[in-house]
Amino acid sequence: MRVEYYADDTGYHPTVTFEGEAQFPDGPAPGAGAGSGGAPGQSYSQPAPPGPAPAPGQSYSQPGPGTGPAPGPAPSQLYTAPGK
Repeated sequence: MRVEYYADDTGYHPTVTFEGEAQFPDGPAPGAGAGSGGAPGQSYSQPAPPGPAPAPGQSYSQPGPGTGPAPGPAPSQLYTAPGK
């Protein structure tokens, strides 16, 4: 593989050339699956229907009256400028 570059006002531009003949590594014969002696089979089966939903692990309820913190004072409705 050979890569040459040229530059102009729009940036760098590579020119890639390949020389020679492609070489591929030795591998298994086409269609040979892992120990199957041929192409792996393709099959489709309908998925199993979903089972019942699992029970929730915890349940929560609305707290009763008087269980939370006491309410604070009501906000003031009078506006004052900051820093005065």
